[in-house]
Amino acid sequence: QYMQDMLKSHIKCPIHVCKPGIEDLFLRFNRIKDNSTNNKVRFLTVANFDSSWNRSKGHIDILESLNHINSKNWHWEIIGDTQTDIELFEKFKKKAAQYNLHKNITIFGKCPPNEVFLAYQEADALIHFANWESYGMVYAEAMAFNLPIITSAVGESPHLVEHKISGYLLNNKNELSQALENFISSPDLRKKMTLETAKRKHKINTWENTYSG
Repeated sequence: QYMQDMLKSHIKCPIHVCKPGIEDLFLRFNRIKDNSTNNKVRFLTVANFDSSWNRSKGHIDILESLNHINSKNWHWEIIGDTQTDIELFEKFKKKAAQYNLHKNITIFGKCPPNEVFLAYQEADALIHFANWESYGMVYAEAMAFNLPIITSAVGESPHLVEHKISGYLLNNKNELSQALENFISSPDLRKKMTLETAKRKHKINTWENTYSG
């Protein structure tokens, strides 16, 4: 929908956009996780380290936002290539140590699909703070696992996430810090957003739907 709306302002002929699909493996997950009793909230980011403007997924912004919240009752897992932008990755590690948050963060690097599947399965929410997205495959993957999405309002996220209902659509780091603090501190909010995300799974495609549509 985002790409269609953007193209309409430049192209004056009918446009049909095929939504990307996700792997069937992801859509087989039907369990709604009870994350209201977790000792530590588990955040997940699935994105390569890349500092170019149109590819940045906001790793540093997320780190700085986590540093500004009072609670340390969280763990952040990151899946993605650390060698795409080694300078950014080294900067991230240095800042994490400087903030004394390195013990709250696990970086897995690139992972095969089955390990990504397990990470989604164990997470409580997806954090994705990109500058720009044409679609954002991680949104669809996270929704397949009923994960609330805490994200910048880019790409398809405004069409998939209902702000403060099934996740958060945010514009800056201050808003991100507040959203993370709220999510961590309220078990009832986590449970509610998980259930609301489960109601919206019909919005995502399998590849078969994409090919036939």
